[in-house]
Amino acid sequence: MSKIGEKIKAIILEESKDFGIFLVGEKFAPGGILLQYFMDSEGPLDMKEMTRFARHINRLTEEMDLGERKFTLEISSPGASRTLSDIRQLPKHIGKTLLIHTEEGKIEGEFKSLKAEILELEKKIFRSVNSKKFTTETIHINWSEAKEIKVKLKY
Repeated sequence: MSKIGEKIKAIILEESKDFGIFLVGEKFAPGGILLQYFMDSEGPLDMKEMTRFARHINRLTEEMDLGERKFTLEISSPGASRTLSDIRQLPKHIGKTLLIHTEEGKIEGEFKSLKAEILELEKKIFRSVNSKKFTTETIHINWSEAKEIKVKLKY
């Protein structure tokens, strides 16, 4: 990460506390001309508050001495298709279908609860390939065992 990126990240980490959001990811284009920071919240992410935060950070970076190098700063939500990377993102997805990759493989199920870093999923087990009849199985996965967690999008 560039020195500019590190300075901006430090500001984002400090200032985000006052806005009720937190950093969940960052991405930098080669050469450091594009700095992207992805923010989320424990509840629904308020886009007006997100815009207010981005403007606040832009004002602060304009006041800093970051050198003569030109760069573009983007602060946004992670988007629906990105991996959930912070345990604080999980509670707002209760009731949704999660796709979780672990060492043992891929697990898909309805997210039921989160207790002490243990995710509880309800997995449907169909009786046969074309059957609509199924039974359910409760699965518990430790947050630390999940390599990747995504919300399954419905189209």
